[in-house]
Amino acid sequence: MKRKKSLTRRDFLKDVGKASVLAAGATFFTLSGASSGSARADRSAGGAFDIVIRGGILYDGSEKAAVQRDVGVRGDSIVAIGKLPVDHAKVIDATGCIVAPGFVDVHTHCDLPFKKMQEMNIPWNVLPADYLGNFNYLFQGVTTVVAGNCGMGYGDLNLLSDAMDQIQFGSNLCCLAPHGEIRQGFFKDNQPKDLDSKQLAWMKNKVAEEMTKGAYGLSTGLEYAPGCLARTSELIELAKVVKKYGGLYVTHIRDLTGRMEDGKPAIFEALEEAIRIGKAADIPVQISHLQVNLPWRGVTASQILERIYKARKEGLDITGDIHAYSVGLSILNYRLPDKFKTQRGIRDEYKTPEGRKQVIEAVEKFFASIGPDKIRIASYKGNPAYEMKFLSELPGLPGNEGKTPAQCYLDIVSGDSPDAYFYEINPDVMRNIIPRDHVFMASDGWTTSQAMPMNAHPRSYDNFTKAFCDYTFKEKLMDIQTAIRKMTSLPAEKFGIAKRGRIRKDYFADIAVIDLNKLKSHATFEKPRQYSDGIKHLLVNGVTAIEDGKATGHRAGRALRRG
Repeated sequence: MKRKKSLTRRDFLKDVGKASVLAAGATFFTLSGASSGSARADRSAGGAFDIVIRGGILYDGSEKAAVQRDVGVRGDSIVAIGKLPVDHAKVIDATGCIVAPGFVDVHTHCDLPFKKMQEMNIPWNVLPADYLGNFNYLFQGVTTVVAGNCGMGYGDLNLLSDAMDQIQFGSNLCCLAPHGEIRQGFFKDNQPKDLDSKQLAWMKNKVAEEMTKGAYGLSTGLEYAPGCLARTSELIELAKVVKKYGGLYVTHIRDLTGRMEDGKPAIFEALEEAIRIGKAADIPVQISHLQVNLPWRGVTASQILERIYKARKEGLDITGDIHAYSVGLSILNYRLPDKFKTQRGIRDEYKTPEGRKQVIEAVEKFFASIGPDKIRIASYKGNPAYEMKFLSELPGLPGNEGKTPAQCYLDIVSGDSPDAYFYEINPDVMRNIIPRDHVFMASDGWTTSQAMPMNAHPRSYDNFTKAFCDYTFKEKLMDIQTAIRKMTSLPAEKFGIAKRGRIRKDYFADIAVIDLNKLKSHATFEKPRQYSDGIKHLLVNGVTAIEDGKATGHRAGRALRRG
């Protein structure tokens, strides 16, 4: 991807001035007056177009320079671009704004909350409107999300697609076949490291089945159980199956830290394993959240990118994604040695007095490189007082008298709930990776609601806004055109998401009208559930999901399938 000179926000605002209000007589829809059932209520009768977006500066997702163009929408598609007649169309005045393809987030966990609710038999009709509408993503300009990442999610794609169709989800949703969930379904808590021929055949057949249902590829989470137990040879054989269906291999690699292993930082071997899998299976590779977690050990962005670019020169289609924060979130047990952990906590044999002793020894060793003052609790159902506290603070809370941070940590992971924590990501490595070729912006977030009590990472509310505000405008790591391509056409093309990610005739009408004067993030770690400002209008499949900065309540997302 060649970087071209493009407008900065300052240049853009100087040229086009302040955004104007919508044309007189335009119809507005508020959340209280609209629903998924009235999603086509803004359609006009007759004329060449249902909607014409007029007066905006068009960034079409390609390398072409931004230009002022109208966009004509009919049904769910873009049917014309240029100087267009209005006729009987509804007019969206984009004067003073940029017009871009709806953003494509290739690394989310938007499926996991729905999976949990299905397991708990919670009916869809009790869920808040902002949850069903995926508002935390819509207000960032995201119209398509990819789920099933990190080897987690639905082991049966049909169940997820059926759920999305039933609730009429607010975003388009693509799904990967999750390796960890499939493995867990077969072997439960008796997870083997080495699969025999029969076991491998089961796994291969299941992956093939999910690919025929429309999965976009296979995802692995090799720092999580049970994916951490899989041998490279197993992953190569499964990737070969995915290759037959035109999918890709998406991986949370085996180690994202700089801890030393065989004389070099562990992240290097983990990257090289992903490259070996890609080459052996002749399959495109996507590295999930390309970052370095504590301990860093001097690992640089150049060292990471050198391995990726070398593999690309050797013919491997390898790319990565990254979110906009130097703080991540994950379940608390995932830094434990593989032998201790299950999907949610620790194995039963390590809950005995002797077993606990072994775990505490491992935790103390872990704390030698990452102190308990670096691990902050995001959520713990066992005691809400733990939330937003560092592990080093827990011994001072009532009930923990005489305990060490390691003992408090063990108490948490001995439960059967995937409690979460915040951890540090190397900010310098992050800043040097964000603007690079072949790296996409992705949130690593999930669908949530302002009404729900569980703590959230602010990236679920503002990742794409932050990428613009912090790294495009403030730090100038990339220009507007580059940022938009990283959020639209490049990820859509890599994942094979057909007719999305560009504003082009015959593409689906997923379109964001963005007011750069008002583009701002409000989410914080203390108060994460705050929508971003600046998305003035948003269309999903030709239906207005946001109008004049307000949610309409129309839910026009689709469960997408590859092929």
